Amino acid sequence: MVIHKDPPDKPTVSQFTRFLCSSPLEAENPPNGPDCGYGSFHQQYWLDGRIIAVGVIDILPYCVSSVYLYYDPDYSFLSLGVYSALREIAFTRQLHQKTSQLSYYYMGFYIHSCPKMKYKGQYRPSDLLCPETYVWVPIEQCLPSLENSKYCRFNQDPEAGTFGAELCQKSLALFLGSLCVALALNRVR
Repeated sequence: MVIHKDPPDKPTVSQFTRFLCSSPLEAENPPNGPDCGYGSFHQQYWLDGRIIAVGVIDILPYCVSSVYLYYDPDYSFLSLGVYSALREIAFTRQLHQKTSQLSYYYMGFYIHSCPKMKYKGQYRPSDLLCPETYVWVPIEQCLPSLENSKYCRFNQDPEAGTFGAELCQKSLALFLGSLCVALALNRVR
């Protein structure tokens, strides 16, 4: 509440539970998967016997998806968002050792004009999904276009098709009020 300056009654307990505790993912433990299996997990961060942050992640067959991090604002000086991202990247690498197809760390939506989300572009290597061709493009190639326009095509190949571009553009405009949103994906090496 403090971080986002929400009133004390927002989010409600049911909203919080639905967003961060109830997952539509079914836990699965295939023999060729990671030891922990696939599904939604909470990673707890403790300091001096006190829980100071919780990271919510989904472990999927090809990636670890960082869903959300919430933390005690008294510890904001520790940059827990950066720390948790680095820990999740290390965890993805660890899982990759056992399950080679699990090769990506997914940071979720990237909204270039949103200061709270811009940090995602600082991790390298990082790709954004072209909203018209659904091709992953290195973020370095996308940033100049994003500086000039809220919506842009990242894949500059004129031969590449536009897979549902009009529908995608309308959906983004309706859902996000014309903010340029891209999916941020980091390759694990």
